[in-house]
Amino acid sequence: MQLLKALPRQPFIGLALAASIGILVADFAPNHSPGLGIALAILASTALLSRNSFATYALVATGFFILHSLSRSDSPAVRLARTLGEKTSPRQRSWIRSERTENFAKWFGFVPFARGIH
Repeated sequence: MQLLKALPRQPFIGLALAASIGILVADFAPNHSPGLGIALAILASTALLSRNSFATYALVATGFFILHSLSRSDSPAVRLARTLGEKTSPRQRSWIRSERTENFAKWFGFVPFARGIH
């Protein structure tokens, strides 16, 4: 017990671990039901009134879980990917030279190649 009293308290390590746990759980099992929002509100009031560090860590883990679940399942990028589908459209790439690259060659003595999509 003497060692625990000698070491300084570092509460942000616990908060970082709680946030990491919330994010990892949301990666493997995303869920953003309204019940979690209610649980978050209850945890917030419990953490505020009880001043218990475990309640604070549970609040942080739940908050990060909800935020990460929403960003993984209902973001604009995910909606766009759902709309576009899984088909890929092949494009033929070729090297092009433009007036801009010709001017560059006159000024600097070499020609960089610009990629174009056709």
